[in-house]
Order: sequence, then C-alpha cells, then structure tokens
Amino acid sequence: MNILSWIILGSIAGAIARILPPRHQSGGIVSTIFIGIIGAFVGGTLYTLLTTGTLAVTSVGLSIGGLIIAVIGAWLALYVQSLALKSPSSQPSSSKQTVSKYSSINIVETIRSEEPVGEEQRAIDNSGSAINLTRRFTVSKEWSQSYTVQYERVRSSGGEFNLGIADKAGIKLTIQEALKSQYSISDETRRAYAEEVVLEIPAKTRLRVFFHWKRIWQHGIIKLRDQRNREIEIPFQVVIGLTFDQTQVDDK
Repeated sequence: MNILSWIILGSIAGAIARILPPRHQSGGIVSTIFIGIIGAFVGGTLYTLLTTGTLAVTSVGLSIGGLIIAVIGAWLALYVQSLALKSPSSQPSSSKQTVSKYSSINIVETIRSEEPVGEEQRAIDNSGSAINLTRRFTVSKEWSQSYTVQYERVRSSGGEFNLGIADKAGIKLTIQEALKSQYSISDETRRAYAEEVVLEIPAKTRLRVFFHWKRIWQHGIIKLRDQRNREIEIPFQVVIGLTFDQTQVDDK
C-alpha cells in the first residue's frame, strides 16, 4: 500500500480501537495512526497464524476485512500497552523509598492557642423557691482530631529550599505518619469531651448559663534531616482537645 492508504487505515483502525472497552482515548492523531498501523501488522500476523499455521509478520490491506482485522490488532496492542503501564516495574518508586531520604524526624512543640467552635446555654429556674438549689449536670461535645501543615513556610538550614513534587510527596507522608503516631490521630475516630458542672442557684432566681466551646491547638515545628544533612523545618498545628469558658446571668 502507499503512504496515503497506510494513513487512512491507521487512523480509522486506531480511532475505533481507542473507543472500544476499556477505552484508551489518550493520545493525538499521530499516535492513533501509529497504533492503527501496528494493529494492521499484529492482526495480519495473527490472522496468518490462525488460517495457515505459519508465523510470519504480515499486514492487512485497505479493505473492509482488512480494517476489521487491523482494529482487532490495534485493540490488542493498546491492551498490552495498558498492562505494561500498570506493572510494578513501570510505577514510580514507592513512598517508603521516598521517605527513606530523611534520616531523622523530630517534633518540637511551641505554643498552644484556642479557637471558638460554638456556644450553648442552659436555663435553670429557681424563681419559685425560697431556698437555694444545687444542680449537677454534665456538659459534653464531640470532636475529632485534625491537623494542618504549613508547607509554604518550609525552611532549611542550608539556605533556600524549594520543594519539588517528589520531595513534597515524601515529606507529606513522613509528616503524616509522625503526627498520627505522636498524637494518636485516627481518620475514623471521633472523641467526646465531658465535664461535670456544679451550680448553686440562689432562691428566687432564674439562672442562665453559657458554655463557650473552644478547640485547643498545639503548634510546633517538625524537623527533618535529609541525606545531604540539611535540617528542614516545617510548622504545623494539631487539635489536641476541647475546653469551654463558663459565664452565667441571674434573671431575678
């Protein structure tokens, strides 16, 4: 066949093969034509083997039958290519290999801060009584641990340090494992904070009690040392608990 026939056969066979399940739609027109031409040889060789019992590299021509055989061959070529790309040897280095770039890790805690997360109130009515009232009850609230790492504020003892894609992936995994281990963080576990409150309500008084809930953040710095003996510092903060402030108002 001439060049034009090859282009026509390759483009049609390659395009049809790409839309057949499982779909392989990535690639431009040149790669599609190339896949179609490969399919003409793969299909032709298999057709010759099945019909004559002879293994010889052959191709099909530009015809209805040839096009069908080329599509089958192109599909097989795409399928083999997808298997090769999914094989372990073709995958990037494992995260453990990336993490091993850092010889040591140290978590240094600095300050704590509090963040308001809501308010609730209770009303206790002792206005109809002539004696003081003691009331005990438990206030509780669910919370979950979370953390943030400020990768944009990374510092290095060796001067300017820019995180590449591989460096950032390795550092993220290292930090996640370190923080989860240090603070017993679980993605699936919710925790509950509970505290008993004792109130003395004077006679002839209606009391309103407000509980101002706050989340406690532990701030700190994670220090990593890489294979070039540079110390990398990255700030972080992690939620370590809940607390509340209590205020009350007498409505006499």
